[in-house]
Amino acid sequence: MKNFIVPCALFATLSSIYATDFTAANNAEADRIFNTFLQEHRSVAVFFMLADCPPCQLLKTSFQPLTEKYSDQGLSYLMIDYAQFEQWAEKRFGISCVPTFMFFKDGQEIAPRILYSEDPIAVIANTIEEHITKIL
Repeated sequence: MKNFIVPCALFATLSSIYATDFTAANNAEADRIFNTFLQEHRSVAVFFMLADCPPCQLLKTSFQPLTEKYSDQGLSYLMIDYAQFEQWAEKRFGISCVPTFMFFKDGQEIAPRILYSEDPIAVIANTIEEHITKIL
């Protein structure tokens, strides 16, 4: 499985390690790491979340099985702790709320972003899966 999880302030992948402490990184360094990841991975789903956000945790339980289901088809994913990277996320993507999902193919954002809504979790999870299949 190719993945890119950022539970704290460390960017890491199974294919390569970026030992960068993002608490000390500036926006340019965050951009460099993110851009490198997009160059190395064709299909990427990005999930901005907070550890203490109940909707984020609910969606995380739906998102993780999808990453496993599609990893053999080339899906890589980023799970980014918004608390650690809020300034960068706002500057780079205009993200000001979580949970937020983004989808990239060949380095380009290709599907509409998914934000938390009052829809049932199953509906949101189905929309996430539809977007994943579009980037594979």
